[in-house]
Amino acid sequence: MLTITGGINRIFAVPRIIFTLKGNPASEAVIQSLTALEGNEPGEFALKSSDTHAPNGETLCAVFESAPDIRKVFESGISPSSAVVLFDSRLGRGFFHPTTRSRHESGKLMPEWACGAQWGVLVGQKISTGTFQGRRAATCARQIRADFRRKFSAQLQGGQYPWGAPRKGEKVAQDVSFDTNLHGLIQALNSGPDLRRAIAHTGHEMELPPNFRISWLRVAPEPIECDTTQLNAILEAFRLFEGACSALTREYEYVREFLLAGVDFPQGTLLAEAYAVSNTDWFSV
Repeated sequence: MLTITGGINRIFAVPRIIFTLKGNPASEAVIQSLTALEGNEPGEFALKSSDTHAPNGETLCAVFESAPDIRKVFESGISPSSAVVLFDSRLGRGFFHPTTRSRHESGKLMPEWACGAQWGVLVGQKISTGTFQGRRAATCARQIRADFRRKFSAQLQGGQYPWGAPRKGEKVAQDVSFDTNLHGLIQALNSGPDLRRAIAHTGHEMELPPNFRISWLRVAPEPIECDTTQLNAILEAFRLFEGACSALTREYEYVREFLLAGVDFPQGTLLAEAYAVSNTDWFSV
């Protein structure tokens, strides 16, 4: 499902949601500890509600029953750049490890049900076992609160990750703010010459919408998000369709004749053959 988010003024805002999927017991324990902090920090965290929204200024902490439930949250308008996913992992040392999808190796570790969440925390399975399991989960929760709530913006503005310094040679995602007059700037960028008026003398102006600018909708005023799984499925369907078309034109002459009907090529050239029988199976970019 394609959704256009509401107005935003930062690329990496303080996370709106910290979540995990049921079946990750260590991560679930940390989420429970995070929601328990609500009593100590009024208005900072909100428990999962039926409409999966937290009040303004609060962070939703949730354990979701299924992957479709998670997708619905992001389809409602929450950006993946404002999300932290917790998932269980076998850590050699320590009990939790924060990371980001911007790191290539970390992006591969993040589960598909995370729906592209920018930030992640690998939670060691040892957190939910042993004598000190409650204390370990609470320690992890307090650190997540510090990294992704209290210090978040200040760290990014200082060229740091929310949890600390980047690796040597690593570029950190920059905190970007948009001018309140962003829509005016986009309107100016999109206000190119009026192409419809320019071609009025040709009699073809009715082919274009009124006030059609050459740069019409070149710059979108809102970020567009989509379900990448569904998008990839559509692209794969097109790829298979194009492959079938290519096979048909190579194998059957009458298909090539239909394809070339009404197309005028100069005599004595190889253009017709190049047009009908391509040397590639796919013609989409």
